[in-house]
Amino acid sequence: SDASGEVIISSGTASETSGVLKLTTGSSSGAAGSIVVSTGVSDAGLGSDILVEAGHSLLSDGGMVDVRGGASDNGVGGAVNVISGTSAVSSGNLVVASSSSSNGNTGSVSVSSGIGYDASGDLDLESGSVESGNAGNIGISSGSSLGGGSGGNVRIESAGELLELVGGVDGTVSIQAG
Repeated sequence: SDASGEVIISSGTASETSGVLKLTTGSSSGAAGSIVVSTGVSDAGLGSDILVEAGHSLLSDGGMVDVRGGASDNGVGGAVNVISGTSAVSSGNLVVASSSSSNGNTGSVSVSSGIGYDASGDLDLESGSVESGNAGNIGISSGSSLGGGSGGNVRIESAGELLELVGGVDGTVSIQAG
């Protein structure tokens, strides 16, 4: 046929709280099953989109989208990978941004590794390498003010040692050309 039909899975509407919609695989003493969400393959047209969106609220806060890897009691916690699509021509863009606001403040964007007991994780910001041609740039800039206020600041700071009696040293800031 020219078009396949829609499939809608929904909990019922309610005057106070609608029901939860839970999609899960069963538990296992070995490996639990995976959940795969994917759209169909297109031979000539555009690939289909997948939209994950939290609920809209007229009078209170909008819902939250929480994506996290699985916890582990004895091993390593699961990773969360967000990767744009591959292509022989050009891979897709990856955009991480807070939404615009017409009357108030925009949301903050925070990227950090978690707090650790022995060591916290690294945070790497780098552009990709190329076999020929120019490698990508990294730009760090603060926002401008269009209404007479101050422009934003850019601060690069290493962390200090909190427990000086233990004999730790402060972090360093290194800026180096390639």
